[in-house]
Amino acid sequence: MTMKLLVEGLAAFEYILNRVNHAQKSITINMFIWRNDRIGNDLAKALLDAADRGVKIKIVKDKLGGVFELAEETRLSFFNQQMDMVGKIKAKGIDYLYPMKGKSSSKPGKNHLLENLISHPGISLDVNRYIADHSKFYIIDDRILILGGINVEDKELYTDVEGKHYHDYMIGFEDEHMVSLFKDRFFGDQPCDGDRPVEFIFNRYNRGQLEKGAKDGLLAYLNKTVGKMDIVMAYLGDQTMTDKIIEMANNGIEVSLMLSAKANLQHDTNMRIAKHILKQTDNQVKLYLNPKMIHAKLISIDDQFLTFGSTNLNKQAMVNLGELNVCVKMDKAMASQLRDVIQTEKNASRFIESYEHIVYNKVRAFLEGPFC
Repeated sequence: MTMKLLVEGLAAFEYILNRVNHAQKSITINMFIWRNDRIGNDLAKALLDAADRGVKIKIVKDKLGGVFELAEETRLSFFNQQMDMVGKIKAKGIDYLYPMKGKSSSKPGKNHLLENLISHPGISLDVNRYIADHSKFYIIDDRILILGGINVEDKELYTDVEGKHYHDYMIGFEDEHMVSLFKDRFFGDQPCDGDRPVEFIFNRYNRGQLEKGAKDGLLAYLNKTVGKMDIVMAYLGDQTMTDKIIEMANNGIEVSLMLSAKANLQHDTNMRIAKHILKQTDNQVKLYLNPKMIHAKLISIDDQFLTFGSTNLNKQAMVNLGELNVCVKMDKAMASQLRDVIQTEKNASRFIESYEHIVYNKVRAFLEGPFC
């Protein structure tokens, strides 16, 4: 089995586009955000070319992601340019609560790529439903599986409109048996087996109901920890996960936590919870505030086990959204690669020695609370 850890958007999309360009039979994509920007159109063009050579393509893209597409960055969605009133109100609310310099005010024009995708007989699109599915994955020719936390948007490859780089991960598997296992787990009834070298944990929709397995799956992997745990996380907020981090640190586990110095969303909630964690552990948790936007949802355990994907450690991820994480028993090469990446990001971060040094807006944190 070939397994490749893809660090940040440039590496991820070089890999994704290469595999799409060489697809021969089928491509399935499940995505939360797909913006009408450079990479959004590059991927669409590659898919259209694949369809023209006979590849069958299915795209499921959550319209809920369109709310964020219209609230942020270019304010242009590739698939969901026309939103209903509820979606427009939510987008306006996010835009107001989280202002950023440089947001575009341009209006969407006609996109011939989109028109060709819609009309192509070899392409199936499911892009106009509010699914609340935050997971991201690609299946190519039933032998390649790519998943992780990276959406289809330029800021994952370059910078956001304020010039901030993003930090995130994907993983690529090239193995028919791994694709089969994933499909049996995510779409079928194959039970979770934590002893597998690769496993998947998720919240998924089954007959319209959200089956919530992400929290229990994450807790099971955290319980494997013997000595140390590195958490690189976009968003905090779930009380059970916060309590678990505190419990582990107070039981002698060496815990490091990396967050954005300034997150794009729920920054004050992140800082409130980080302060609580440090206070409750007598500053035993090592907190690093990184200048990048940490969009990753990654936990490394004892340099042996790794879990990451779409699942934040906040309430939305645990109880309201479809989510997907991969759990990997790392070989020496991957463990070394990840250790070097995390150390590089720690070196670029500001280390917080005490909870007393954490400042946040209590009013904003209170207002964010119900949604985080």
